[in-house]
Order: sequence, then structure tokens, then C-alpha cells
Amino acid sequence: MKGKRILVISQSPSHPQNSGDRSRVYSLLSNIKKLGHEIHFVFEYRSGSHTHMERADIKAMKKSWDRVYVISPIWGNLEYKIKETLLSIDYNLSERLFSEMYGLVKNMRMFASGKSAASVSDEFLHGSHNINKFVKKLLEREKFDVVIVEWVYLSKALDLFADDTIKIIDTHDCISGRNRGYLKGDDKYGWADCNRKEASIEIESSCTPESEAKALERADIIIAIQDKEKEIFSKMVNKRVVTIGHILEPHKPIRRLTGRKNMLFVGTNCPKNIHAISNFIRYVFPKVRKDFPEARMIIAGNVSRSVKDSDGITKLGEVMDIEKAYAISDIVISPMFLGAGLKIKNIAAMAHAKPLITTTIGAEGLDKAKNKALLLADNPKEFARAVRKLFSNKRFYERISKNEYDFIRKYNKENINAIKELLALKR
Repeated sequence: MKGKRILVISQSPSHPQNSGDRSRVYSLLSNIKKLGHEIHFVFEYRSGSHTHMERADIKAMKKSWDRVYVISPIWGNLEYKIKETLLSIDYNLSERLFSEMYGLVKNMRMFASGKSAASVSDEFLHGSHNINKFVKKLLEREKFDVVIVEWVYLSKALDLFADDTIKIIDTHDCISGRNRGYLKGDDKYGWADCNRKEASIEIESSCTPESEAKALERADIIIAIQDKEKEIFSKMVNKRVVTIGHILEPHKPIRRLTGRKNMLFVGTNCPKNIHAISNFIRYVFPKVRKDFPEARMIIAGNVSRSVKDSDGITKLGEVMDIEKAYAISDIVISPMFLGAGLKIKNIAAMAHAKPLITTTIGAEGLDKAKNKALLLADNPKEFARAVRKLFSNKRFYERISKNEYDFIRKYNKENINAIKELLALKR
């Protein structure tokens, strides 16, 4: 079969893979390219990103894909230079400054339009003016068999393509469902509701189901990242919806030969990750240290900037090579109570064959792995109990690791077959 010319439109770069959305973009596109298709990548610098980029990352993208087009607005360049300077002085000052600036711009837009906060969120579904303008000119000289937009936010660009081009949205998650995991009654789970202010930002970034459905209607095919969201999208619109999860190379199962007891949490400095690790450190970590005084908490990613220095906690910061973080860790904890989609950090943990403990919400999309290739815990006592069992029972630890390896191999095969079927379709 002759390979297709595929245009991918994204505000998430494919390099470096130091956040979930970037890892998702890279994984999907690299597996498409392995099947013999051309990847033409249109990338717009996204203001307010939780992780920054360097020139070397642009070079890496150009090396990976057949053609890369970078759209960098004046504000994007200016923001990058200012933020990099501030980062070298005070990271938290930089984050606060740009958070306040983003909020100010958002409130000014809301005041000018006379719309509610929810309506302003819905405006993102109209897409990026810079991307739409660029793609319109690109189509005057180039033709593509398939166009994929990353996230429903950019679906407006699909209207620029002729009917003979297959139009696909890779959703990443259900935007209107982002707040479904927000636990307003945390007390019944044994967590106090710390970081409610930060967590509420995640809810504000959602939109109405009606607006999301309108955006989804622009596509011929919708990619859901997990089956639960496939069901949601299928009820929203009368379109073909396929599930394609997150593909990562599996590591061999681990034989636990060391007495080391290190727990790992990976995340960018976004509200849902701050909420998760803050709760864990406050309510679970003391219980673990009581049982195992030598236990350590390893935090990788710039979420570590939001964690106070404390005994037993090692903050790695933003890690360019995540393998180093997994190499010094024994188990992975993912106490996520916010967000939709598939938790990429959980797939990564299982792909590294590191026993994973996560919540019911964190395990969404991984039903076949529950209590076999991952452990469920929804309150501090359950988390502490799961950690205790993994650290004290070598045979149990190794069984979970082996189950992860087996699960990821089967999971990858199913998703690669789904990609093959997707690109074999015709208009």
C-alpha cells in the first residue's frame, strides 16, 4: 500500500517528550511513520505551556518528520525570552507572573465580549487564527491525503480542506468531561481538600458538551484515547469514533534484588499534578515513612517546583531523560483525582515495568489492568497499604511487574492494529 501524505496540526510539540501531550503526539506520529506514511508537521508555539522548548527541540522535530513548519507569534518569542530570563532568577516568580498575565488577558476578553467564563473557554474551539491563516496558504501549493488536528481546540482548521481529504481529530481527552473527576466530597475518601483553588483551574479549562460536539462535527473520524471517551463521543456526534491508546516500548519485568524503597511521581507543574502530589505528601507519605523510614519520594518534572523541601523528598525538576528517573525508582504513585483522557504517566510506568498505584480515575481506560497490572487506591489508607505490600513482598512486586509487561505488549499490538485500520479507510 502506498503511504499517505499526512498533515498534522498541533500546538503541542513532539519534542521533547517531557509532558503527556507531547509524548502522545510523538508516539502516535512515530507509529504512523513506521507504517510508511509521510508526516508533515505544523506546530504553533503555545503561550503559557507548562514546559519550555529549546532550538535543539525544533531540530529534533525536523529530524523526525518529513517536513516541519513552525509558527511562532511575536508574543510567543517575546514570552519565551522573558520567561527564560526569569526562570534563571526565580522559577516561582516566572510562573506567577505569566499566570497573572494570562488571567488578565482572559478577563479583558471576557469584559469586552460581555460573556461568561465558560463562554470564553468555548471560544478556544474556534481555533488558532495564526494556524488557520498559515494552513490556508499552505494548501495553495500542497495537497494531503489526511489531516490530523491534535486536540479539538484546533478543529476549525479542518474546514479549510477539500472533501477528498480525510479529516481526523486526535482528541487527547474529552474537554467537556474534565471536571467529572473533581471530588467535591474529598472527606469521604479520607483526603482533605487541599489546593482547591488550583484544582478549580482544571474545571475552568473545560467547555460545554454542545460546543465540543460542534467542533467534533468538523471531522470525518474522531480518535478517542480510551474506550470510555469513545462512548461519550459516539453519543455526542454521528461520526466514526476509534480508540487509539498510547503506545510505548515495554521494558522487561523487574527482579527486585535491592532493599531500596523509592517512590516516583512524574508530572508537569499543572493544577491536577500539584493537587495529586500535595495530597500524597501530606496524607500518605508520613504513613509510608512510619513503616519504612528509609523510603524516599522522587519527584520528576517541574511540578517539583511546587513541592516544599522536606526530609525524604528528592526533587529532580524538569528531566530531559525520563529513563534516569525510572532507573532510581522502585514503584510509581499516581494519586490523580482530576482530568479526563488517559493518564499518560500511568502507561509510562507500566511500560517501564515499575509497579503502579493509582486511583479509580487514574485507571480510566485501563480496565483490563486493574488489580493485575496496576493497583487501585482511592484513599490514604489504601495507598499506604499498597505501598507496604509492594515493598515487603518481593514475589508480589515481581508478579505485578510481569503483569505490566504482558499487558503493555498486548495493549500495543491492539493499538497498532487500530492505527493500520484507521489509515486504510477511504472517504
